[in-house]
Formats: sequence, C-alpha cells, structure tokens
Amino acid sequence: MTVKQVIDKRSRYNNIDISEELGLDWLNLFQQDLAFDGGPVDSFMYESVVKGVSYNLPDGFVSFLKAVTSDGKVLSLDAVTIERTSVKFGVDADGIDFSYVQVPPTLLSASDPLTVNIRYHDIAYLYMLAMYYDMEGEGDPEESGFAERYYQRYEFKKHQITSELQTRVIEPVGTTDVLPRRRGRTVGFKEFY
Repeated sequence: MTVKQVIDKRSRYNNIDISEELGLDWLNLFQQDLAFDGGPVDSFMYESVVKGVSYNLPDGFVSFLKAVTSDGKVLSLDAVTIERTSVKFGVDADGIDFSYVQVPPTLLSASDPLTVNIRYHDIAYLYMLAMYYDMEGEGDPEESGFAERYYQRYEFKKHQITSELQTRVIEPVGTTDVLPRRRGRTVGFKEFY
C-alpha cells in the first residue's frame, strides 16, 4: 500500500482533508512506531565466522530474528549474543545468515510503499486519524476524545496483529491410540408418568 492509498482510505472513512506532506510525516511516525514489531525484515551474511569474535551489526538493526549456518543449522538463542553495536556467535562456521528487523526507510513521496509488514497496512489510517484529531483537538475535549479513541483502537489492533504474527500454529499430532469400546451397557429412559 502506498502513502497515497492510505491517505485516500482515510479520506473515504472520514471527511478530513490533510496535505500529503503532513500525511508523509505521520506515516513515517507510524512506521517508526511499528519498527520493533513489524518492521521490514532483512538478512546479512557473515563469512568465515569464528566462535566468540565480535562482528558489527548491520546498519539499521532493530531486533534479531534468527541465524542459520551455511549448512542449514538454525542457531539457538544461546549461540547468539547481541551487544549494543556487535554480535558474537557461539559456533565456528563458514557463513551465518543473520536475519533481523531493520529500521524502516523514510517515506519521501506519496508513491512510496509502506515498508512495515503488510498485515499492519490496514491500521495506518487509524494512526493518522488519531494524529489528526490530536492536532485539531488542542483544548477541545470532544476532538481530544476522538484522538484518544482512535489511538486506543490503533493500539488494540496493533497488539492483536503482533500477537497473531508471533503465535505459532501447532498442528495436531496423529496418534495410534484406540478409544475403548462400549461394553454393551445402554442408557435407558424411564417414564416418569
């Protein structure tokens, strides 16, 4: 979804007119708010990794997702130590593919696409409405109340989407258990009248 599409969607639901420049500013704040939970995912390949040696984190690093060695082994969290500006691995490897969430790039025009996870695109207009009513409602309790309601709705939806993205689906495991057979006992009903 592009910046223009989000602004048009917001205009469709509410008869509010804001400039594209202001919309860009608000959507940049929206993306920064979601950077940790739903920012764009990137990966970096560390070559010839030596156990215990510090390596610089990639530019724009926000949070760690996973590390996979060149032979396909996924490293446990115990094998990856992240410090302020560096990372240490607890194994030697020819290469480690380091997947991480990065800082979203700044949106510069209305044709730029949002870079946060696509599941969050539909709540961008809620964030914009909260910002609009916050800007317009200085001193007006009714519009300040609108801002608070839209922001609460945005936060609720954000946490709902984040929880859905972080929840792993566990498939049922097939078993060979056999349920016991009935012993011929039947349930009878007695007449009361």
